[in-house]
Amino acid sequence: YSIAKDQAGCRMLQHKLDEGGPEVFNAVFKEVANHAVELMMDPFGNYLCQKLMEMASPRQLEAMLEKSYNSLVNISLNMHGARAVQKLIDVVRLVPPCMRRLVAALDHSVVPLTKDPNGNHVVQRCLESLPPEAHIFIFRAVANDMEDVASHRHGCRIVQRCIDASMGSDRTLLIGAICHASLTLIQDPFGNYVVQYVLGLHDPQASTMIVNAMMGRLHV
Repeated sequence: YSIAKDQAGCRMLQHKLDEGGPEVFNAVFKEVANHAVELMMDPFGNYLCQKLMEMASPRQLEAMLEKSYNSLVNISLNMHGARAVQKLIDVVRLVPPCMRRLVAALDHSVVPLTKDPNGNHVVQRCLESLPPEAHIFIFRAVANDMEDVASHRHGCRIVQRCIDASMGSDRTLLIGAICHASLTLIQDPFGNYVVQYVLGLHDPQASTMIVNAMMGRLHV
């Protein structure tokens, strides 16, 4: 597997995958899967992992996910690993058991991921690629820690993407959490953009809640 960590070796292996048959693929996959965590975070190895994910069968995807499951959050926080996880999100959306497993791996770390320069891209890819019913774990985590997430450089963008991706009761939950924290958020360099975003939705109920939160606190 050390060949995959070398630029020329990684390219050679990708070329072999294009040219070779199932036997070549299975041999490369087996070796890479055994070192999936290390290779997904490698500057060159992550490209080979992405290639294998695109070509893998549902069963092989499941195997790769199991090998990386306990480290998936740490991989997502890594500059190279985040790219590999985004590819994994793209391919597991068509394999429901794998998609549920991936969601379970990320479920309790949504807030740290939203605030990380690499991890926030993983959360965004979940919102872009996974079906709507798989988004709720993100919405709940963000709503529960709205003040913390919305007042962060990267987190404030995730909150806006969550609003865009949500509907019905999920959107009500998110907007309610923003309104509840609005007095603090409007005084924050990043949080104020989130409040402006909600006001821009022209939702009368949300606008009223924000105005009420500020009543008596505006020193003009």
